[in-house]
Amino acid sequence: MATIDNLTSALLGYYQVIDNVQAGSSSNTAGSAEIIAAKDPDYAGVAFTFPRANGFDGSLATAIIIDIDELFTKIDRYTSQKSRFIKTQTAKDGPAVTDTDLYRFSPDERELYIQFLKEGADKVFTKTVARSKKLGYKGYLFDEQIPIVDPCDDSFPYDKGTIVRDNGKYYIAIQDVPPGPDLFEAEYWRETPAEVKPLYETTHKIVYFFEIDNPDKFSQNMLLALLGKIEKALYSFVLWRWYVLAAMYDEAQIWASVFDTTLESIGSQLIIGSSARRKAHLW
Repeated sequence: MATIDNLTSALLGYYQVIDNVQAGSSSNTAGSAEIIAAKDPDYAGVAFTFPRANGFDGSLATAIIIDIDELFTKIDRYTSQKSRFIKTQTAKDGPAVTDTDLYRFSPDERELYIQFLKEGADKVFTKTVARSKKLGYKGYLFDEQIPIVDPCDDSFPYDKGTIVRDNGKYYIAIQDVPPGPDLFEAEYWRETPAEVKPLYETTHKIVYFFEIDNPDKFSQNMLLALLGKIEKALYSFVLWRWYVLAAMYDEAQIWASVFDTTLESIGSQLIIGSSARRKAHLW
């Protein structure tokens, strides 16, 4: 639950920044209430960052969100195409033939895919985000829906930080809400900007979340680069594990190397400070 609590804290801090900016008295060194969102049709996810209030300092909350189903579609497509170039001896004395389903990571292996992906997601977090000394709080979710109230009933009290959904929109309570006020009264509620709505729709998603204790923003290009690297790491890990299972060790070694190299690149972008020594993969 720590990651969910941090998500809520970050959003509350964001609204505090907005209020300070609008009042003309912002002490947030990030300097604005701008949200930077990064989305590319080639990637199976979205990334965004936004300033949040943190005492007298400014910090940036950053989320990288990978869609589990979209990533599986990419892996299925790749393994299906790869199978077209693999000839298999189907009979003892017969000719080698192509079987496009033999080495395909198909929807029938969905449970296995989730197992591999969860293992890879854990490694990406522990080897990069969790190790970085330049990040504040950090955490990640794997196919876990954050608590959302739907529908909202004004006859009940709500705690500060409660998230509610109404007609496709999301609202967060910026203070404790007593029973009785009209729904979503500005004194108690703030509507979530459209850019960060994916943060609340975390089912079938992998969410990496961390705080950057630095007033300098991640640019949109930097966010896209990080999103692409994390997706590539997850993609390569699943393929590595799949081809080991299929006894295609040369192919597995290729993807193991891609995974290691991508982890190092992610670590460099997050400024870990030292890169992990490359280890040989034993089958």
